[in-house]
Amino acid sequence: MEQLDSEMKSSFGSYKLNRYPLRKKETLRAWDAADEYVLNHLAENKLPQPDSTLLIVNDGFGGLSVALNNFQPVVMTDSYLSMQAISLNLERNGIAEDAVTVINSLQDPDSVLNKKADIVLIGVSRTSKTPLSQYLAHKKYKVMNVPLVPEVTPPHEIYNIDPGKCVGLKINAPALNKIRKERLTQLGLKDTANYAGDQSIQEELDYFNEVIGKIGCPVIDVSDKAIEETANVILDYVEKRLEYKD
Repeated sequence: MEQLDSEMKSSFGSYKLNRYPLRKKETLRAWDAADEYVLNHLAENKLPQPDSTLLIVNDGFGGLSVALNNFQPVVMTDSYLSMQAISLNLERNGIAEDAVTVINSLQDPDSVLNKKADIVLIGVSRTSKTPLSQYLAHKKYKVMNVPLVPEVTPPHEIYNIDPGKCVGLKINAPALNKIRKERLTQLGLKDTANYAGDQSIQEELDYFNEVIGKIGCPVIDVSDKAIEETANVILDYVEKRLEYKD
C-alpha cells in the first residue's frame, strides 16, 4: 500500500501533517473533511480578522491550529496525543511552537487569550477600532478590540487586564454623528435612525467615560485623526510603556 499523502492544502497555505504516534505505513490523514470545511468557510467569509482572538476546542492533530497559526490560536484539549501531534506538526512546518497555545479543560481560556494581547482597543461603534487593529496587526502586534454598547455589559475580563495594555478611543459627539449618518446612507438607510441620534450618541459616550474611568487606561481623541496618526500615537505609548518596564 502506498504511503498516504500528508499534505493538507487550504486557503491559509499548504502544510505537512502527521498523526501521532507516527506509523511507517499510515492509512489515515491527520485532518478530515470537517477541518477542510471550517477552513474554507473562514476563508470565504474573510475570517478570522487580524484582531480576532481564536479558541479551538479539540483540534485532533493540528489540522486547524497549524493552518491558522498566524492568528495565534489557543487550543483546548485533554488529549496527550493531540498535544504531541500539534507540537510535532508545528515543528515539521517550521512554525514557532509559541504560535499556538495549548491548554487543558481545567484552564480558563479567557485568561490565556487576554495575556496574548499586546494592545486592547476600547471604544464605541465607529471609532476605527477594526481598521486600527488591522494596521497594528501588520506591525506584528496582537490586538483585541472591545466595542462598548450601553445595553450590553462589557466582558468582565477588561477590568482584569493590565491597564497598560488598554487604550480608550474617544470621539466627540458631532464627529460621531457625522460618521454614523454617512454610514447609514451607505447602507441605504435613513440617517434619522436612533443609531445616529444625539441622545443615543451622548448615552454611549457617557458609558464609554464610565467604563474607561474604571479601567484607568490612557485615552486618545480620534475625532480628527487619520488611522495612521492614531496608530502612531498608540505605538508611541506602547513603546514608552515597554521602556518603562525595562
